[in-house]
Amino acid sequence: MGRVSDDIAKREFAEWLALPKERRNPKTIKLWAEAHGRYREVVSKWQNDPEVVKRANQIASGIASCDEFSQIANKLKQQAKDGHVPSIQALYEMAGVYLELDPDEIEEINRALVAKAKGGNVPAARLVAKRQKVIEDKPQYDIASMTDAELEALANDD
Repeated sequence: MGRVSDDIAKREFAEWLALPKERRNPKTIKLWAEAHGRYREVVSKWQNDPEVVKRANQIASGIASCDEFSQIANKLKQQAKDGHVPSIQALYEMAGVYLELDPDEIEEINRALVAKAKGGNVPAARLVAKRQKVIEDKPQYDIASMTDAELEALANDD
């Protein structure tokens, strides 16, 4: 059997891209490209192709629509609103990718995080610093889609 068309390969890539990073197999774009008989450089460009991004987001939204996920997300939201810092971090990472938060929810969660930070909670203070620096200094970045390493780099960037 010959190589599949670019349209089919892009569709398959979008499906792979929609998966959480820890569930992707192969694990990297380079390995995905090799497994599908494509050049890494070409596949890397697909990552910014509006149609591929749109499809990946649609797929990710479909993953997020399952009942179990909704229950987990609601529990996470409640814990975040109660000031549970790991839940806040998880919601920030998931927002815009796997679930939508309305502005009122975001504001309530942000207030809970700031209250924890002011109360001396070091992880909360670090998270506030990261988010504040990203928002003020780098408004072009989408915080929700950034990795911990990227957030850390931005927070430590002077």
